Amino acid sequence: MSGKLSAKRCGELFQAVGRAGSSHYGIGFSGEIALYVDEKDTAWTNSNWESNCRAVTIEVSNDINSYPWSVSAASLKSLISLIADIAKRNGLGKLIKGKNLTWHQMYAATDCPGPYLLSKMDYIIEEANKINYPAAPAAKIKESATEHPVKGKNVQRTEDAMVVYSTGKTTGTNKWGYEVP
Repeated sequence: MSGKLSAKRCGELFQAVGRAGSSHYGIGFSGEIALYVDEKDTAWTNSNWESNCRAVTIEVSNDINSYPWSVSAASLKSLISLIADIAKRNGLGKLIKGKNLTWHQMYAATDCPGPYLLSKMDYIIEEANKINYPAAPAAKIKESATEHPVKGKNVQRTEDAMVVYSTGKTTGTNKWGYEVP
């Protein structure tokens, strides 16, 4: 946004008479999200008609009113959630930097989105993909076909042992163990 604004205030600026710009969404300094232009409609955001016709665009408030245009933790969290939601609803698949997740600077001579968000682009994509494609827990299976007999039922756990628990909701397995509900 090139400023520290609320999502409401950014939307008000887009509505100003003579304003030649818009965005689908805006994220305010506190992380609030506003919709300005329906996704089915074209917003004029990045100075490139073809790109605008294909994109769902987001303006993000800065947490300072000057370069390097950083954003608040709340805004960054909302941005990641919104990107994941847009990608999922529009069937974009896993997000790929510069392919199905792009930014203004790719289409016009501008500093937008600024060095801070550009430096966070890999992180933003990784976190949005984690939301849409959570990693399945890795099963503790030995590479060989070694069998592990059940040590017992409701007995104390030991290394490399399989135990069946019939009481409680969790066995208290540490990061090296694996539970199957």
